[in-house]
Amino acid sequence: RERRNAEERRIRELRRKEALAREEERARAAQQEQFEKEQHIKMLKARNVAEAKARARIQQQERERKAQTHRLQTQRVLEARRLEAEEKMKERMYTERERNLKRERQKQIEEKQRGETGIPKKHTCAF
Repeated sequence: RERRNAEERRIRELRRKEALAREEERARAAQQEQFEKEQHIKMLKARNVAEAKARARIQQQERERKAQTHRLQTQRVLEARRLEAEEKMKERMYTERERNLKRERQKQIEEKQRGETGIPKKHTCAF
């Protein structure tokens, strides 16, 4: 009987140790799984941060490109206006020169005619 009791105690002790070992293995596996989940979450967060930074950089480059395009367009418009103003000024100066030349020719013609006919000057008063 003692031998049987000792054998049963030994079997119970073996089963208890096996159950304890299985429980420890389950706990280790759960801990490892939790660690891997946390690592995966960290990796996803890092990727999201990197993607957000890349998006922000691309958006900034796009804003800079648009600003540069706008600056160039503004420069072109201002240059075109300046050239147009220059052209108008040249035109005015040319027209004024033409008018002055015509006036001068007309004066010369009138003076020549007055000299030939003896007619008094156009704008002099008779009194």
